[in-house]
Amino acid sequence: MPQLEIHVRDKSVFGNAFCNSIRGNFTKLTDSEIQFGTFATTRMFCQDQELENQYLQAIGSTRRYVIQDLTLSFLDSTQEVLKYKKID
Repeated sequence: MPQLEIHVRDKSVFGNAFCNSIRGNFTKLTDSEIQFGTFATTRMFCQDQELENQYLQAIGSTRRYVIQDLTLSFLDSTQEVLKYKKID
């Protein structure tokens, strides 16, 4: 299951897609907008590489976010593309 940690202070992002680790940054953050920069990933073989590619494309298309209760949703210009639940 993908995980993502967003560190506002240093504008960094860490986590994993489905089987590869990811890290990168964000270039814009407001009360409702976020835009990610370049991500680096490990290059392990994944059983479902297409699913991992779709996940990384969804992060790249993110322009807005909504936080409700313990859920963080990422949206592109028209719809929700990813949803996370706080786990710690």
